[in-house]
Amino acid sequence: MLVVMLYCYTKAVLSEPGWKVFCWLCLFGVAASAAFSVKVTVFILFIAVFVCLLLQKKSWKKIIAGVVIVAISFGVGHGLCNYVKSSVIPLEESYCDAYEFPLTHWIMMALGYGGYQQEDVDFTISFNSYEKKKEANIKEIKKRLKARSFHESFKFFGYDKQVRTWGDATLASCVYLAEGPQEPDNILKQFVTLKGSKYWIALLYMTLYYGLILVGMFLSARFAVKRKSDAKAVNMPIFASSITMLGIALFQTIWECNSRYLVVFIPIMILLAADGFFAWRDYLREERIK
Repeated sequence: MLVVMLYCYTKAVLSEPGWKVFCWLCLFGVAASAAFSVKVTVFILFIAVFVCLLLQKKSWKKIIAGVVIVAISFGVGHGLCNYVKSSVIPLEESYCDAYEFPLTHWIMMALGYGGYQQEDVDFTISFNSYEKKKEANIKEIKKRLKARSFHESFKFFGYDKQVRTWGDATLASCVYLAEGPQEPDNILKQFVTLKGSKYWIALLYMTLYYGLILVGMFLSARFAVKRKSDAKAVNMPIFASSITMLGIALFQTIWECNSRYLVVFIPIMILLAADGFFAWRDYLREERIK
């Protein structure tokens, strides 16, 4: 759905002014609502597009119209998705109150190891109501914030969490594959599980590929700073993608960080990497001409 969202937005900004632009923005809002129901972090692209809509060099009337259309289409789509979910999987309020985790749980977990901790899950689930879970989480959040000095907090958020977010070339896939059910005679498990005899081959390939993506993303950001026409329509999808990746980086800084959260953003990462290498190529050509 992330690709569908980006495609709809790209078509909207590249279309001639008129009803087609609003149709594509409407489809973007609907796609965003469906994606939000499946994976909440996709909403970061939705926010990035909102920012880009506000930055476009157009009249305020057209900007406001675009924002309103996206907001309404998302709201309608989100309401429809919630209706379908509640119809297919009806849940009683008492059940939700007993088992639903408040958002504070993930913030609390973000302040511990930084990533997933089964002990934190056991702690939150030990309380029998939503409000009690929330109160206990807030109390633990305050405790964990006080436990670190400013220097320790700076290192934790600025280094430790970033390494846990961006430092795994497998995006945690090999860890989860090792935990799942496996066919004993399947040769693939020797390549894609941590204890597989051929795991080093897959790890080498993924590390090189992932490294190229990160280098390309860095180049894209580097040359984007030099561009004076980022607000032009042709560059807005790349700009939205850059804001999205900045958003996911900030999100994982304050939230439970896990490299697997990047999986859904792989298409955007590849797009930015390609943009970076093409921008570098153009730069080298210009330097040769000079």
